[in-house]
Amino acid sequence: METAVNTLKLQHPRMATALTATLTAMLLSACGGGDDTTGVTPTPVQATPAPTALTLAGTAATGAAIAGGTVTANCTAGTATGVTAADGSFTLTLDKGQVAPCLLRVSKVGPPAIELYGFAATAGHVNITTLTDTALTRALAASPAEVFATFDTARANAINTALPAAITYVQTQLAAGKLGAVPANLMTLSFVVGDNFDKLLDGIGAAFLGAGHTYADWIAQVKIGADLISIITPAVVTAGDITVSPAILALPLTGKLAYLKTAADLAGFSGSHVFGRGVRSALQTTSNLFPVFTAVSDCKFGIEGSEFVFSASGQTTRVSMTPYVAVLNGVEYPSSYATVLPRNAFGNTTTMTVVSAPDATGKSNAVSLTIENGIVTDASAIDAATGTGTSCGASTGGNLNTDRSLDALSLPTALVAELKASAVAKGGLVSVASKAVTGADLTGFAVAVNFGNGTYASYNADFTVKDVTRVTDCKVDITGGVVRLRSAQAGYDRSFTLNLATYAYQVNTDKLSFTGRESTDLTAASTTVFIDERTSVPFLTSIEGSDLFGAKPGLLSCPRG
Repeated sequence: METAVNTLKLQHPRMATALTATLTAMLLSACGGGDDTTGVTPTPVQATPAPTALTLAGTAATGAAIAGGTVTANCTAGTATGVTAADGSFTLTLDKGQVAPCLLRVSKVGPPAIELYGFAATAGHVNITTLTDTALTRALAASPAEVFATFDTARANAINTALPAAITYVQTQLAAGKLGAVPANLMTLSFVVGDNFDKLLDGIGAAFLGAGHTYADWIAQVKIGADLISIITPAVVTAGDITVSPAILALPLTGKLAYLKTAADLAGFSGSHVFGRGVRSALQTTSNLFPVFTAVSDCKFGIEGSEFVFSASGQTTRVSMTPYVAVLNGVEYPSSYATVLPRNAFGNTTTMTVVSAPDATGKSNAVSLTIENGIVTDASAIDAATGTGTSCGASTGGNLNTDRSLDALSLPTALVAELKASAVAKGGLVSVASKAVTGADLTGFAVAVNFGNGTYASYNADFTVKDVTRVTDCKVDITGGVVRLRSAQAGYDRSFTLNLATYAYQVNTDKLSFTGRESTDLTAASTTVFIDERTSVPFLTSIEGSDLFGAKPGLLSCPRG
């Protein structure tokens, strides 16, 4: 009987106390003890012990660190939240009775928006990366987002069972795509941004973006266990998805205006293109010299019947392909025109503007295109109805036809503020401030952008353009003050320490650039990164890498084409 009492006491202290007293009284009564309880000590009520604290710590990254992301752990019992540091690291303390396993999510408001998942079978180190998200998607044959809110022990057991085969799938697929060797412990491997595992994550993003696909495309294949080779194989490079009028392409390379007076001057345009990123503002007027710019991310330009159609985030602007010609005092004033610049660092560049006939209030819509080597790289529109202007394409960091889901940019705030203040202090409509910089100046500066489209211009011995080749795998990253620009298709991969920062401040322009040069010689190879500061969230617009005097003279510019 004593053994049974002790067992109950271990199982539930309060219940055991009551049962002990009862059983003791019964035993004494059976022995003739009556009400005499001398020598019997009641078992004290035991306090419920505090939960044991557990820790989940790791790194959240897409190749670039996910800084300032919200990490949420949904465990089989309880939840916990935290925020990632600048290097993507995070620590969650589970001291309120939470019970592993836990499904983890890192999320960050864009642009670009990020949501990835990781899994912790036990306390300890746990990663949240594109690879862990991929493995979990395959293990679940569904998006982890679909089960996050209802995660429980049954889901945890299912993931534990399916995860080994899912990781094997990931290893096999990435090996077949020549993206690198995936470690079996990808869920828990300790790594830092910039090491070999991180470069593997970089390579994945560059592969599908360079092939003209998105992370959503990648995950869609993973869900069904399909081969990923189609998602990471670059599409055949063609002249572009917008066919340009032969009459425009035949314009002489004079740099002078060529007026477009009839529909025949524009005949032959067809197709459409999603440019992605762009900027919008109210139109500049004498009462509004400095309009506020906002970012848009769904720019599209196309030809519908006899109209040019530009659309972006609620704005749709239509312009007839028949130019409007005004006559004043017997003189014709064609509203539409084109200018062709001779072959330069990027090849032939044509700018073209088509203006519609004015409406009843005298206002007109207008569409402008930049055409480089026969490819429409930029499109912009002035919309009379809304009084706004929107520009999209290469000059605004778009022209990708992807969701740019792996973009990352953080700036050295103190340096940027110093440069801008210096530029503004110079006064005037145009002012520029530059500063030679060191690593200390660049604290907090990080970039990881998969541009995809670009052009590589090669040069003759006399530095005239030899050829311009389109590429689809431009990628730039900046870590520790070093900028790296690369394109396997162009055979270009150069890294330089950043040593110059410049801020250009003028009417409707607020741009920042950083340059890394191979040596102090101004003719040395260099890379320059251009950042637009006009919107509330700065973004990378373009990057140029030149090596005109090297063994293989050339210039890589992203994005282009």
